Amino acid sequence: MSENDMSKWEVDTGNKLKAYTLLEWGVAVGEPYHIVLRIGYAVSKWEWDMFKDTDRSPHQLQTAMSPNAAKELGALLILYAKEMENHIPSKDEQN
Repeated sequence: MSENDMSKWEVDTGNKLKAYTLLEWGVAVGEPYHIVLRIGYAVSKWEWDMFKDTDRSPHQLQTAMSPNAAKELGALLILYAKEMENHIPSKDEQN
């Protein structure tokens, strides 16, 4: 799977990646032998503000995956996070 295949991503009219605000997440064991990932998110600032008041995500995605897929997803997230950290200036260098 190529994460750079932009035909698989949602983009806006300016061809920028669409992304929503991550509010919460969780992981559980599902049957049979699957890992279930839960992601709560907000589409707007109003929904984000509502989450702060209610502690409930307005939108939620739950997806099951094999243990191998979970490990691959985790490794990819770590790879991207480390790469991003290398490009973010330290707090004392930021405006």
